[in-house]
This record gives sequence, structure tokens and C-alpha cells, in this order.
Amino acid sequence: MNETTSWSAKTESLDGINHPQLRSRSFTDQPYLTVHQWDGVQSVCETIVNAVSAYLDVDPLELQPIGEVIDPDAVNELFGPINHLPGADRSTGYLTFHYSGCEITLFASGQIEVS
Repeated sequence: MNETTSWSAKTESLDGINHPQLRSRSFTDQPYLTVHQWDGVQSVCETIVNAVSAYLDVDPLELQPIGEVIDPDAVNELFGPINHLPGADRSTGYLTFHYSGCEITLFASGQIEVS
């Protein structure tokens, strides 16, 4: 995403899309952004599910189980703390995948972008 991009609130109709969460949803071109706290109590996959739920304006329980799309343990291995080096973490890299009709980008910093 270009840092200088300015977003406008443009509403689009999605009547022709077959994904149940998107069929009745109007949205802007602006992605939903949040940040996962790696040292918090919530898992990164829970943060992703909550972000997608907020973006689609649906209950998180209405979404497909995220474990059907991505391996939660693998995500933690990629970006979580490096256990054998106290205080060390991975500060670069990102992972992009599709979940419940959305494109998800998870950055090593914890930033999550849903579009």
C-alpha cells in the first residue's frame, strides 16, 4: 500500500458476488487495518478473524474456521517471538492469503490489513 494514497468513501454494490459475507455488503475502497499484539493474550488468528468480522460486519462465528485456510501454528512460527533468544523477534516480512472472501496481509510488525 502506498503511504501517500488518500482514500475516499466510495460505496459499491456487490450483488453479483457469490460469497455470502460479501453479497449484501457495501464497502469503501479503504482496507481495514489493525495491529496484533504479539505479547497479548489473543492469538494472531483470533485477531485476524476479528478484523475480517469487523470488515465484513458479520459475527466472527459466521466466518469459516480460519484453520481451514491457514495453519495457525505456522503463522506463529513465522512471526512470533524467537523462543531461544530472549527478547528477540522477527521484525520484517509479511504473509498474504485469502480468507472468507478477503485478502489478508499480516506483517511481522503485527499490522493486519484486510481488503
